[in-house]
Amino acid sequence: MRVHRLRSTRLTTLVAGIGGAALLLAACSSTSPDSSSPSSTPSAVASSATATASEAPSASASGSATAEALGVIDPSTLPVTFPFAYVDNHPIVDTGFGTAETFPMMLDTGAPLNVSADLVTKFGFPVVGQQQGQAAGGTITSDLVGVDTVTLGDLTVSTVAAITPWVDKANPLSCLTENGLVGSNVMKDAVWQIDYQAKTVTVTATTDGIDHVTGAIPVPFRTAGDIDGGSPAVAFGIGNDGLIFLVDTGSDGGIITAPKQLESVGVTVPKDAPVVKSLVAGAAGNIPLDIPFVNTTIDLGGKKIDYPVGAADIVQGLGNIGNAFLSQFVVTFDYPNKTIYLDPVSTDGTIAAPPVKGASIGWDGTKAIVGGLAVGGPADKAGLKLGDTVTAVDGTPITSRDEFCASTTGPDPQTISTAAGTFDAALIDNFFTQK
Repeated sequence: MRVHRLRSTRLTTLVAGIGGAALLLAACSSTSPDSSSPSSTPSAVASSATATASEAPSASASGSATAEALGVIDPSTLPVTFPFAYVDNHPIVDTGFGTAETFPMMLDTGAPLNVSADLVTKFGFPVVGQQQGQAAGGTITSDLVGVDTVTLGDLTVSTVAAITPWVDKANPLSCLTENGLVGSNVMKDAVWQIDYQAKTVTVTATTDGIDHVTGAIPVPFRTAGDIDGGSPAVAFGIGNDGLIFLVDTGSDGGIITAPKQLESVGVTVPKDAPVVKSLVAGAAGNIPLDIPFVNTTIDLGGKKIDYPVGAADIVQGLGNIGNAFLSQFVVTFDYPNKTIYLDPVSTDGTIAAPPVKGASIGWDGTKAIVGGLAVGGPADKAGLKLGDTVTAVDGTPITSRDEFCASTTGPDPQTISTAAGTFDAALIDNFFTQK
């Protein structure tokens, strides 16, 4: 699971589906809403930005704009459909900034627009403020910049606030894109439908006349923090009440929340729960983390599904829902009406638990390491250790960042080699139910 919330509590992992790899705390902590009943909607997450709405960027370096004037989409230009690449369980879209040249960027409902320092220099985006937040072991300060135009295929979004810089090359997210991400503040003015099977995004002014809405599961949401837009946060019924989760297409994982949140709704993580070991990389260095999973029932507005939920202390008030879960639906984000529609892609409407990697690799800034390990899996039983230096994946040597990136963005590895030998890293299909 790779989660990387940039303003609320976010973490980043290097796993396709739910499984361990290098967890990387990519940014800030902020206050979060309390748990509420399944029928209620979550309250907004308080912003930790130092810039106020009056400091938000406008179309020029000298002007100012209200939140309503930012991220504007002309409805007369809709509908628009454009493709995306699905790389390591992340949607990657070709993004432009008013010129013909495009740049691959992650489509991430869990964050605001984020642009690399290179893009700021190339396009001269003006710096209009700063924001600060706490990361693992330190404080992160980001610039706020003004972006005149964001283009995705034939779609144009005008006057958007962005944070910078994007992650550096030491962060495995840079393997997916070195340019940044397209966030919810770009999306807030329209309806965005993500079809993971067709690998297309359709943007419309309303839900009228589009497929996968009638008969889908409607889930109301509120926006949680983020710059002049906000990421969708939903209340799912769990246990004897309900919990609040960020819906995050920037995460490759399933569903995760804090242990104390599960306890608050009467869900106990059993002592023999399946566990994934990961390494968290923060400002203070690598931190080992065990994530146990509990199989529980989730109520999606009347439709109940059984699904494993991870319990990680690194997640604070808001839980996280990523693509391992979302990709089992055609997902429609109706931002104007604050509703998400989930249309199952399976013929019988069932939602499957994701497979878990037996082992996965991370990057410590200089070399590839074992960043994730499924406890009780073949690699774990054979003696593979978290943090061991990885020498090869599927027999291909890993001696550079480029080779590491190729291994993480290609097919799921079957074997991982270290000085101790070669280990089975293949997906474990029944990880959450095996004894």
